[in-house]
Amino acid sequence: MTNTTSPYIKAFRAFLDALAEHDFDAVVALVEDDFQIIRAPESLQQPPMDIQQVVSGLGKIFVDSFPKGQPQIFETKDTIPTFIAHVTSSGTTFKGNALRGEYVMFAEFETAKEGGGPPKMKKLTEFLDSKTTEEFYKAERNV
Repeated sequence: MTNTTSPYIKAFRAFLDALAEHDFDAVVALVEDDFQIIRAPESLQQPPMDIQQVVSGLGKIFVDSFPKGQPQIFETKDTIPTFIAHVTSSGTTFKGNALRGEYVMFAEFETAKEGGGPPKMKKLTEFLDSKTTEEFYKAERNV
C-alpha cells in the first residue's frame, strides 16, 4: 500500500499554512463563499465565523500575536482506518452533578480482517471541553 497525501489534507494544510503566513488572499481563495468556522466546545459560547470575519478577526489575531510561520502544524491525520467524531454527552452523577461534555475524538483501528468481526481500536485521541470538565470535577469533589 502506498502512502500518498490526499487532496483534502493538502488543501487543509494549505489553509493552515496560509493563516500562519498571514496570506489572507490565499485563505479566501481556499474556501467556499459560504465557508464557516464553528468553534467547539459550545461552553465557550463562540459564534460561528464566516470568511470575512476570519480574515478581519482571526487574521488580526494572527498578525498581532504570531510571527509569520507560526503557529506550526505538528500532526495531521490522513490515514485509513481512522475515524473522527464530534461527540456530546450528558448525564448526572450519583452526587447529583450534571456532566455536559463535548469532545472531538480520533479513533485509530487495526485494518479490518475479512470475516473476522469488527476491527479492534488501536488508539483513541480525545480533545475535551476543558472548561466544562474542570467545572464538573471541581463540583464533584466538593459535594
